[in-house]
Amino acid sequence: MTSVNLNTNIFRPGTSTSAGPSNVQILLMTSNSAAVTLLWNGTNDTGTVVTPGEYTIEVHWDNGQGSASDIKREILVMAEIGPTGMVVARPNQLLINKGVSTTIFDGSSVTNAVSLKVNIYTILGELVTVIASPSTPMTSWNATGIASGIYIASAEVLDGNGGVIHQQFVKVLVIH
Repeated sequence: MTSVNLNTNIFRPGTSTSAGPSNVQILLMTSNSAAVTLLWNGTNDTGTVVTPGEYTIEVHWDNGQGSASDIKREILVMAEIGPTGMVVARPNQLLINKGVSTTIFDGSSVTNAVSLKVNIYTILGELVTVIASPSTPMTSWNATGIASGIYIASAEVLDGNGGVIHQQFVKVLVIH
């Protein structure tokens, strides 16, 4: 096996909405360039949906000729349904030294939400970045290279005409 690719590293198990995939597709490329596709639906060995958190998917491949390899990939499992009518940041604690450097801003529970714009500020009010998602009320922020501290995200959920239908402030903690 030469590589393992995931179609997403952040997902919600058990949903089939546009807010997130219902399965993680695991694409394995064998050493002879044959593709093998596996699916994980977010359940554990007993068939119960796993709790939200960070998980490691480990693929053990035995080629049948005495050679084996192990490849690991990290995945973030988010809750299936967020609070109604709110923008949430998951996770809102980014532990950079543990590989958690990206947060997802999700405004999909706001009625008539079409797109999302997020301004990230330092605690002193300095603008760090602007993130816009023109076709979905979800967007992500990767805090790699950002100093440790508390950041304030000003999130605006927009309707189909570009009008602001909801505005909210969300805190995100970055720790190195």
